Amino acid sequence: MRIASYYPAHMLSQVRNIGLNSGEGQYRELDVVPGELNRYTLTGCMRQRAEPLPLVFAMQDDAAWAGEILKQELR
Repeated sequence: MRIASYYPAHMLSQVRNIGLNSGEGQYRELDVVPGELNRYTLTGCMRQRAEPLPLVFAMQDDAAWAGEILKQELR
């Protein structure tokens, strides 16, 4: 999982990759469990992919998000 360093979001992945030849019964949809202060946990199963899966998340606390960006810029 890659998140650009300028985004003050934290992602924990508990996603399992299943092989291309696995049965459909093992597939589980991806789910996002939000935590505090722009922290997210991604769960579920997905088939292996050659390219990253693009995901978009909304910030839970805009003020904290903007504050973190300003702190990083001032450093």
